[in-house]
Amino acid sequence: MRENGLDELVLDVNAGKPFPPARRRASTWSLSRHYLRPHRRAVVVLSVLIVADTAFWTCSPLIAAQFVEGVAGSAEAGRLVFLAYSFLALGVLNEVVALASGRMAVNLAQRTTNEAFPT
Repeated sequence: MRENGLDELVLDVNAGKPFPPARRRASTWSLSRHYLRPHRRAVVVLSVLIVADTAFWTCSPLIAAQFVEGVAGSAEAGRLVFLAYSFLALGVLNEVVALASGRMAVNLAQRTTNEAFPT
């Protein structure tokens, strides 16, 4: 027991002795698998959305860099317009994917916690 009193021993009411340490504690991973197993499809879709969101965030600066290099190197106007529209489309698509993944994550969290701790 610590001196600051944060860690108190849990006493068995009947015997007045501390409980023995748990033999085997469930890991966080096994608990997560247990609660997420019924929602396997949603977890896979959410994982794909998160990877897509990350990829979009990674690609946007690359397109912007090509645009800037094209302007500095006097590239043809058609290529610059294509890069500009690609950058805008990727930004819109990124926001849609981020919104969808956020909404799906919240719904998945609510469903799993409501099933884990029913009222």
